[in-house]
Amino acid sequence: MLCVLASALCQAWDYDTPSLKVRWVWPQQEAMLSEQREVYIELATPNWFTEAARFDLPLDDKVLWLQPQSFAINTNINIDNTRWQLQRWPLMLLMRKLGIYEGAQLTLDVGVANGDQSIKHKVVLTSPKLQIVAPIEDTFLADRLSIERRLEMPAELSVGDTVGITYDLQAEGLLAMFLPTLQPEFSGTASYTIYAGLPSINNVQHRGQLQSSRTQRFDIVITKLGDLRLLAQNVAWLSRQDRQQQVISLEAKDIINSVNTQSEISELPSSLVWGFNLVVLLAMAGIGAIATNLITPQHQYRYTLRQEILAALALGDWATVSTRLYRLRDSYRNLRDFRMSDVLNSSCEEDDAKRIDCILAAAFAAKPLLRDDQDERRFKQLFLRWQKL
Repeated sequence: MLCVLASALCQAWDYDTPSLKVRWVWPQQEAMLSEQREVYIELATPNWFTEAARFDLPLDDKVLWLQPQSFAINTNINIDNTRWQLQRWPLMLLMRKLGIYEGAQLTLDVGVANGDQSIKHKVVLTSPKLQIVAPIEDTFLADRLSIERRLEMPAELSVGDTVGITYDLQAEGLLAMFLPTLQPEFSGTASYTIYAGLPSINNVQHRGQLQSSRTQRFDIVITKLGDLRLLAQNVAWLSRQDRQQQVISLEAKDIINSVNTQSEISELPSSLVWGFNLVVLLAMAGIGAIATNLITPQHQYRYTLRQEILAALALGDWATVSTRLYRLRDSYRNLRDFRMSDVLNSSCEEDDAKRIDCILAAAFAAKPLLRDDQDERRFKQLFLRWQKL
């Protein structure tokens, strides 16, 4: 924090009036893809603040803006031999795309005292430019990473049996959306079909530290016996502390060999095997037809909004929760007349946070990803409930 303060002393004020001064504290001009970067906005007044600052964060495809906490760091600063009250507001930036980030406009509203009156300021700031660079090839930046690969299979395998492989990734300092997608790779003479389950991702904020997880299961159905070996996998990543490359290795493992194969089962009638394959193909064709109708750009758009809402909830970023919910509501024509309560834009105290979190959890509970056929009914009930708050 002292380093941030020291770097701010030489910076000019981006907004400068007799009653309020505002500036960015932007430590560096370069960041890595998937990195989270903390920047600050400093507000200073010669009197005192009468209203807490409220931020309208930018919406951008290159950088995700988050407000990790709903309170500022308060201190004092000497300006022209006068003591001013200083508020330092932390913001978190998550780098999503490579290239030069030209900056974005951020709007904040704040009230300061002026004698017996309160002056309200509406400040529009343009963030500095940022160069988003790629880390070492096929790596990403995190504070900590662990990967567990779990296998579930019978002691003896035969045609039609299923081998379950689950990847469980845990990270700190990285959003779950940036965790790598791992899938099993095999070698050998056996034939098989892989069915990938939908990934489960989660983000939580624990004592100021972002923690994320990604879990995905793959079911491998054996269609012809033979040798089958799960290949080794290496995952490279960069430690945020020293920017050194780390590698996590998952060892190779024999899935089918002479020990765990029932030879007599391999002599199943070919008609039974082909019948099983035909049923599987017909089922896959049906699922594919349904999925084609369901996964439209509108569904993808709503899915992205849901993920951003849940990520912002985990970080306590209520401003982002509010803006994304308005966008999600507007994607349903029949819901645009339902006004959401201003409770989302208020200074969310603990009781309010718990209430909102409870309502949101109920609204999103047990809903498959990329499916929003019930959202309109659920959100209609949600908005009606908010109007009563």
